[in-house]
Amino acid sequence: QMEELIIAGQLKYNELNEKLAVMDGNPSGYEDYEIADLRDYVNRLDKRLADLKVVRFIMLQSLAQIRVVQNNNTTIAEKAQSIVSTTIPVWKNQLTLAVALNRQKANVEMQKKVSDTTNTILQKNAELLKQNSIDVARENEKTVVSIDTLKRTTSSLIETLNEVKRIHDEGTQNRKVLNTELQNLETELKKNVTNTR
Repeated sequence: QMEELIIAGQLKYNELNEKLAVMDGNPSGYEDYEIADLRDYVNRLDKRLADLKVVRFIMLQSLAQIRVVQNNNTTIAEKAQSIVSTTIPVWKNQLTLAVALNRQKANVEMQKKVSDTTNTILQKNAELLKQNSIDVARENEKTVVSIDTLKRTTSSLIETLNEVKRIHDEGTQNRKVLNTELQNLETELKKNVTNTR
């Protein structure tokens, strides 16, 4: 549905842009406010389209992130299953061997080495699992858009809005001055025309 909205919005934007170009090419055929209103609408539509495209991109990024997390979970589960299926038989064999050779000193030494090796493997696997889990969690907790970026874009937007308002206010004031000047000039002109009769 997001893609359909973007396509429909783009088509509408193109259509209105063409219409605006026609109006700009023949401004005498339209009221000033008609052209200004259409231009404002086209600008708002363009911004909305940009927002939709950003959201669509963020959704795509989120899907990719979710896929990575799922793959990590699958890998971890497979690793756990592998440990269970391979380590338990090894333990059983070693236990049988230990019982059979309990009184033999050589077996004690071998059992110690096996135990040390098993502990080393378990410790290394535990550290690896810990690091992998931390890495997965760290990457998963990262946001797509940082708060600093949002702060900068919000600040820029506020400055833009303030500047646009200032320009509008300035334009309004200039038009008021213009109207006053025109009235004065018209009065002066009429006065002089009357005096020449």
